[in-house]
Amino acid sequence: MSLGIACLIADDVARAHELARRLDQLNRERRSIEAGMQAQALSALRPP
Repeated sequence: MSLGIACLIADDVARAHELARRLDQLNRERRSIEAGMQAQALSALRPP
């Protein structure tokens, strides 16, 4: 969350852009991890 706040209050546009890029990358990684976890959970619920 501190990265998001730093992005919002950045005085330099280039710095804000870099922080936004990093936030986007972290978000993409999080979504990928969540998708894998969901697939595992659904697989565990299916009967053999």
